[in-house]
Amino acid sequence: MSLGNKIKQLRQEKSWSQDELAYHAKLDGRQISRYENDKV
Repeated sequence: MSLGNKIKQLRQEKSWSQDELAYHAKLDGRQISRYENDKV
């Protein structure tokens, strides 16, 4: 399992959107998308 998949799995377990995770992580929502899609 890639890091991106693990991030997505944990985010979905909390029923958070990418924007909600970004808020809690103090990141931009686009950055969360990049992590989840292994673009980083």
